[in-house]
Amino acid sequence: MGRIVMPTLEEDAAITAAAETDPDNPPLTDEDLARMRRGSPAAWANLRAAALLRDAIADLERGVGDDQRTEAGIVKLRAALAELEYDAAHAAE
Repeated sequence: MGRIVMPTLEEDAAITAAAETDPDNPPLTDEDLARMRRGSPAAWANLRAAALLRDAIADLERGVGDDQRTEAGIVKLRAALAELEYDAAHAAE
């Protein structure tokens, strides 16, 4: 995994200016950020795990044939995903 390179102040200003002109993806407000911070670290970990499970399910579905074990694996992953999403949604309350 590569290292993270933070933008310079000039690059950040250019990125923000471009974002402000995009009606579909406006920059987050202070209120948006405060609402996002309310979730517990466990809730954020669950959301990350749910994203990884969604990716695993999609990968399996692309390669699904008649293999019953693959189908069973997809069912188990979907159940785990549903549980994580439920936990994450209720932990943030």
